[in-house]
Amino acid sequence: PYLKALGWDYLFEAVITPDRAFAAKPHPAIMRGLYPGLLHIGDRISHDVLVARRTNRKAVLLARGMERSHIDPLAPATLSPDYQIDELGRVPDIVDRLLEMTAPGLSD
Repeated sequence: PYLKALGWDYLFEAVITPDRAFAAKPHPAIMRGLYPGLLHIGDRISHDVLVARRTNRKAVLLARGMERSHIDPLAPATLSPDYQIDELGRVPDIVDRLLEMTAPGLSD
């Protein structure tokens, strides 16, 4: 419902929940059956950044209201996101940048 309210529901391949995947983040099985993705967006280092690393995706940390030095007490000390944003409106720019890096000329 949140993605639909934002008008972003068409942007995502799937919305996966633990009850559908029979696994929870950060276990990589939650991404089972998905096309290898470009990135994973989430608000927890210990869940979202870690599952991105484990499934070979770029990690985008949605850190609304958090200090950049925010430490997730459940996350490994060396784990950090590829990108940190404070609003979802920055995601299209990140996707464009990643597409340019992976396949120059395809994002046009």
